[in-house]
Amino acid sequence: MLEKKEVYYCESCQNSISRGKYCPDCGVYNLGKKSTFNTLFTNSLSEVFSVEKGLFYNFKITFTKPHDIVWSYFNGVRNKYAAPGKFLLYTLFFLGAIYLLDPKFGALDLIVDGESTNGLTGTKVFLILIIPILSISSKVVFWKNKGIALHILSMIYLFLPRFVLATLLITIIKLSIGLHWSEPLLFFLMIFHTMWANVLVQKKTASILQKVGLTFLQFLTMLALITLFILLLTLVSGTNLTVS
Repeated sequence: MLEKKEVYYCESCQNSISRGKYCPDCGVYNLGKKSTFNTLFTNSLSEVFSVEKGLFYNFKITFTKPHDIVWSYFNGVRNKYAAPGKFLLYTLFFLGAIYLLDPKFGALDLIVDGESTNGLTGTKVFLILIIPILSISSKVVFWKNKGIALHILSMIYLFLPRFVLATLLITIIKLSIGLHWSEPLLFFLMIFHTMWANVLVQKKTASILQKVGLTFLQFLTMLALITLFILLLTLVSGTNLTVS
């Protein structure tokens, strides 16, 4: 008795497609069965970690070959390295784990007056604003380099792994020997190294002197933007942002 062959239809273009095959027109993969809790869980994990290399390789490449990972994604290469959104997700997973060890994680303690009543903490302000501020700083310094998307990509790929590393080191130091003065030092090194790597992304053939100068220029631009934000915040809402 011949087995009856089931015919499925692509949800994207409505072309006929076999179970477990890719649509010949649009490339959508058809699993051929309804989702269960098990498939939902496994497929979600697969989507999060579906890159050619592993998580540690992707973090490492942002230190060893920052130009390659940023420009590959910017030029349309996909699935060779983790996407920017996955870097954000990896960082959130890591910070959640660190929070269980030390609720006051971070590279520098910031305090917003009245945070107990409005729920706005220095860490939240830092995490929300740092990538936009770094991206704008990069765009100001490297004005001729494409649109703002390149600079946002660069800062997501470069800042997040260094932030994870700095947070891990700070947590280890605080839980072991309790040297709180290490936080601002590691914060400075993290930001400085992020900007140094960004020079390699934006201007690959720069000399050592140019790299140092452009790194400090980005740093000064970032400080100016932070100062401007604090002044605007103070004028508009009367909330004082202080560093402890």
